[in-house]
Amino acid sequence: MKKRKFSKDFRDSCLIVAEQVYGRKGTWAYEAFTFINDAYFAGRIPWPHILWGLTAHGGCVAWASTARDKSRPPIITLHPSLLRGRERENPWEIPPDWLGASLAFDTLLHECIHVHIDYNLGGHDGRSSHDCKRWVRQVNRLAPLLGFKGVRFGGTKLKRVPIPGAPLTPRGKRPTKVVRINLGNVPFRVAAGFPKSLRCHLGQAHEHYGNNRLPPSLPTFSES
Repeated sequence: MKKRKFSKDFRDSCLIVAEQVYGRKGTWAYEAFTFINDAYFAGRIPWPHILWGLTAHGGCVAWASTARDKSRPPIITLHPSLLRGRERENPWEIPPDWLGASLAFDTLLHECIHVHIDYNLGGHDGRSSHDCKRWVRQVNRLAPLLGFKGVRFGGTKLKRVPIPGAPLTPRGKRPTKVVRINLGNVPFRVAAGFPKSLRCHLGQAHEHYGNNRLPPSLPTFSES
């Protein structure tokens, strides 16, 4: 089915509802989305519904949903605790000092990658939405744009390897087992949680989120 074009009236309605329901954080989320879409995706991501609310069972910080036939706009749900909310005590074991606009920005960027893959690239093409070639290509493309150098993400593959310390078989060979190995120069979990997980892996997260780093042209979040 041909992708549906969503009108300016729809975008305006989203902004009105966001401001009325969520206040400043509602409009800030759309400011952040517009920056992300223009800077990293050449404006190709369709205008989404951005909701601030509890994800299913409070199990994740955000969630993106895209209709398979693209007949409706994507829906991105952001957990209110990302902006230092009090909906959950010690949410996801994230240090309280990290909660704020910078973490919300990276979380929204992560969900926008999912929307871009689902909406523009045909969906994930691997074992999962993260362990797939399209996800790997996107995070490798985005990493240098976010200032990360020398990072190469890869997917995973199965490989038969010797079992360390196991006695030789009667035929004099080392027993083997099948394991899943990482193909990049960082652990696979870092690719799956990009970009927050990469900041953590490189030891940059405390400085980045603790100081609420944002692109200079993007206004920070303030309730006032």
